[in-house]
Parts: sequence; C-alpha cells; structure tokens
Amino acid sequence: MKATEVIGILPRVPNIPRGAQLLPIVWFEIYLAATVALYAWGPWPWPTKNAPQLYFFLFLAHVALLAGYLSAVRGTPRGKSHTRALRILVTAGAVIGLLMFVPTFLQRTGGAVSIPDMLDNLFADAGIRYNETRLATMLYQKSSVVEYIRVLLSPITWPLFPLTVVFWKWLSVTLRSAAMAAIIGNLLVHLAIGTNKGIADAIILLPCFILVRRFHERHYPNVRDRFQVVILFVLGMSLFIPFFGMNIAGRYGMVSTPDFDFQAKIGVDNEHPLLRYLPEALQDGTRSLSAYITEGYYGLSLALDKPFVPCYGWGNSYFLIGLLEHYQGRYTALRRTYPGRIEDEGWAADLKWDTIYPWIASDVGFPGTILVVFLIGRLLALAWIDSIGAGNLLAVVLLSHLIIMISYFPCNNQVLQNAETWPTFWVTLGLWLWDRRKRSEEVERKVSRTS
Repeated sequence: MKATEVIGILPRVPNIPRGAQLLPIVWFEIYLAATVALYAWGPWPWPTKNAPQLYFFLFLAHVALLAGYLSAVRGTPRGKSHTRALRILVTAGAVIGLLMFVPTFLQRTGGAVSIPDMLDNLFADAGIRYNETRLATMLYQKSSVVEYIRVLLSPITWPLFPLTVVFWKWLSVTLRSAAMAAIIGNLLVHLAIGTNKGIADAIILLPCFILVRRFHERHYPNVRDRFQVVILFVLGMSLFIPFFGMNIAGRYGMVSTPDFDFQAKIGVDNEHPLLRYLPEALQDGTRSLSAYITEGYYGLSLALDKPFVPCYGWGNSYFLIGLLEHYQGRYTALRRTYPGRIEDEGWAADLKWDTIYPWIASDVGFPGTILVVFLIGRLLALAWIDSIGAGNLLAVVLLSHLIIMISYFPCNNQVLQNAETWPTFWVTLGLWLWDRRKRSEEVERKVSRTS
C-alpha cells in the first residue's frame, strides 16, 4: 500500500505532471544563466581578471541547485490545508499589519514625508524621498521600538501576502479586504522611503503564487492561464523598470541614471543592443537594472581570490553582523567576511553587491557553499511539492522565502540579511520540517498497522 493511499493521514493527491514538478527549477536555471550571460556580454564591461575561475564556480553552483532540486522533486507531498489555521494566520497578519502601518511609516520616514505628499508624486519622487528619509532618520533618530516589534512579529506578518494570494477563495470578503489593505499599506511604506525592494518582491511573488493557487485547486494551468501569468509579470516589469530608473536617478540628483561605475572604473556601453533599440522610457531603468543584477558577479570574482577566514555562522547574514557590531564596534565583524575583505579592492560591502555566494562562503568556504546551494535546491523542490500537491500552509510561506532568496542570488543573501525575514525564514523552516517529520511518522505507523 502506498503512503498516499492511507485515508485520514494525507489528502488524496493526483500525480503531479512532470512539467509542474520541474517548473521552478527550469525557470531559475534559465534566469540565473541569463544573468551570467548579461554579466559576460551585457552593456557593463566588468573588468574580470579571473574569468575561468568565476565561471567554473558559477557552473558548479547552478548544477548544485539543479541536483538538489532533482533529488527531492519526486517526493510525496506532506500536509494539507487547514481552513481554521489559515484564517487565524491571515487575520493576525492583517490586523498587525494595519496597526503597525502608521508607526512604521513615521519611524522609517523620520517625519520627512507625509502620506498626502507622497500620494501626489507616488513614483516620480521616489529617489528624492529615499535621500530625504535617510537624512531625516539619521539626524532625528527616534526609538527603534517599532522595528523591534516588527522583527518579533514578522513570523506572523510575512505570511500574509503568500497565504492571501494562494488561498484567496478560502477567505471571506471582509478578510480579503483587510489583508489587501495591510499589503497595500506595506507597499506604500516602501514607496514612501523610496526603496525598490517591496515593489520588486511583489512583482516576483504575485505571478508565482497565482500559479501555485491554480495547481492547488487541481486546475493545472492551461495555455490561457500561463499566458495571463506571463502578461502579468511582463506588465509588472514594464512598470517597474521606468520606476527603478527614476528612483536611482533621483538618488543621485540626476535626470537620468549614472552611466559610470566609479568603484569598478567602467562606463556603460550605451550603444549596446540591449539599450540602443529600447524605447527611451525604458533605457534608464534597463541600464541601471542591468548593473544591479550583474555587479555582484564582479564582487564574487574579487572574493574568489581571497583566503578563507571562518566566521562561525554569522558571516552569511548582514543582520547578524549588525547585531555583533552593535556590541563590538562598527566593521569589526564585517571585516572578517569575504564582502568585507574585498573592500581592500575598492568594492564597498554596504554599497555594492557580491552575490549570495561570498556571504555563505564566509562561514563554510566556497566548496561548502556548493553544498549549501544543493540543500537550497532540495528545499525548493520539497516546498514546491508540498505547496501545489497538499496546500501546506507552512510550505507556501517557506516557498515565498526561497523564491526571493534564489531570485536575489546574483545580488546578495537577501532573505537572511533582513531583520524581518531572517527570523521568519528560520521559524518557518523549523516548523515545516517538524510538521513533515510528524506526518511521515504518522503515515509509517498507519501503514504498519494496515499491512
């Protein structure tokens, strides 16, 4: 008797098509390969001195991600949707998000931006607001009690977005409205302080979780569904790229984005086909975005030439480094990491990207990083299968973290560098692993009694 046939332990799950099983890894392998190609042949001529070493390491990393995913993708989905737990989580996340909106807005803007003024120029002045709010929070630093509260409550507030999108039909109209208000409020805070992250994360996650919802409802996406998701993503990027360009230009007080990188000492090739044939409205954003997602590989190339100095578990996270330096002094911990040590080459750790790999390697070395990437690929497969095959709430939340983490591979260790996503990731991972193990043991006991 198969474990999936044991009634009362797991839902009866139909076989998941091969295309559905492989969809995430196919997308990420294409995406990561495209960013490497953009680094090698894009409009920014990064001065890589150890190209064979760099590309061989990246090849191993991409293979490790693929191998980790394939090692687990044929597993049996674990868990099932619980309506009561879902409603409790969404209600708690929405209520806390709404209650924290005004305190968070005031804390992060430093009083430099008002909601009416921001709404008058929602996108055009994002770069100016970025500079104003940073200056205001530095000059008039208030108590960070609000941020401490947000960190403590992040395991409750972060799940709101993925759970709302995936289980939309399971929620009442009132709960949907409250959840959407809290989600929009969070995006407005990001717009108020002129950061791109909140908007970018939403553009990345929304199409992904619409697909998860379709799979979970047992309506495997047909051509029309896939076309709608692609259109949604393309439309989102078409709006985001001009916003990104205006934002970066505004930070520098310029009408267009910078075309020279002073730390790498290179200028962009504005005659490159990627820029030359684009509409003018997209050129600024594309120039800046192409630097944003490729400069990390240059930082990685510098790190590969440095010797290993172990950081004993805190070197992978800018958040943990910040906690240590709060007591030890500024730069005392950062200087041990790979990103901190390549500052000797003129590459600033707090201003430029280095990819995720040097951060992980600061704890386990570059050979150990390949193993960690393998495990990330394995986690992605298990979380994906549990999400689409069983509607596991914890798996959906974990999947949101993994999607963001891998999407930012070319930039940084995005999930573990943030004060709110660091605890959420580890809490969710721990609870999900415990739940999976518990359900596996229940299945084994049930099978043994019926055999």
